[in-house]
Amino acid sequence: MEMEKAPRGRPRRLDKEKILEIASNLFWQQGYEATSINELVTAMGITPPSLYAAYSSKEELYLAAIDRYSASYGRQMLSGLALHSCVYEALRTVLYECVEVFVGGDHPSGCMISTGLVESSNAQGALARKLADLRQQTIQIIADKFKSCETQFVEGTDLQALASFFGATIQGMAVQARDVNCPTELHKIADHSLSVLQACRRF
Repeated sequence: MEMEKAPRGRPRRLDKEKILEIASNLFWQQGYEATSINELVTAMGITPPSLYAAYSSKEELYLAAIDRYSASYGRQMLSGLALHSCVYEALRTVLYECVEVFVGGDHPSGCMISTGLVESSNAQGALARKLADLRQQTIQIIADKFKSCETQFVEGTDLQALASFFGATIQGMAVQARDVNCPTELHKIADHSLSVLQACRRF
């Protein structure tokens, strides 16, 4: 008896956006160095060759995950700067959006950029510098907002240093989110830091 031939067809198309989402959550939760290729492909349900066909290396996949994070959560956190002409309301919105990202939603707590590769081996120096640059970019974006609202500040206020203070506040909130995962506590930190901004304001 002739055996029935199995149907032939094209291989299932790889969903790059889906595997990037899975990779992003793993990197966000565990960090770059602690996340292995084996963990990635197991979570994605694919083989290593399929992963490397989509992303040539673990480093490339991580950079794509960082870009994805910046374009979504990073933009969300800084959206308040464009929404408000009042510098106090702008920064309050930024800090509260940070809380929403750090402890809200169906994703790991904390911030993928604030806490990513702060300590790393020399082999990951380029990736660590990438994240450091992104953290500095955030500070500069805040500084630019302050400078555009310079008339709202007491004369002589060091706006660059003030922006660095809020950058450090955001990074500290990201760490605290991983430790306690409590929005109430993070809102308290945000409100206390805003009292520093209030003391620098002319109106």
